[in-house]
Amino acid sequence: GLWAPIIALCCGSLLFNGSILAGLAGSAYYTDLAGYSRILLAALAGYLAASCIPHLGQGWGVLIEEALIAVVVFLAMGGLFRPFAGVERERLQRLGRRRRFA
Repeated sequence: GLWAPIIALCCGSLLFNGSILAGLAGSAYYTDLAGYSRILLAALAGYLAASCIPHLGQGWGVLIEEALIAVVVFLAMGGLFRPFAGVERERLQRLGRRRRFA
């Protein structure tokens, strides 16, 4: 009944991620565990900063405020921890045509 959409979303995610992993298994892709841990640390800092804000009310204003604080802290921590390698940073900057935090 009510669990059918949730189960369908989970199965769809598993199929999508499984197909990506199957495609990467035959390639020369290597995992940058240090970069992943740094970007997860930056995301955790953004989450903690947004969750430390006291909820002074309800509505779109509070939601937008928390989202903005989480994004700003994530970008600041991303700039501090440098989760991407130098080559990847150059590619990201070329993609945006200007300097970013990443």
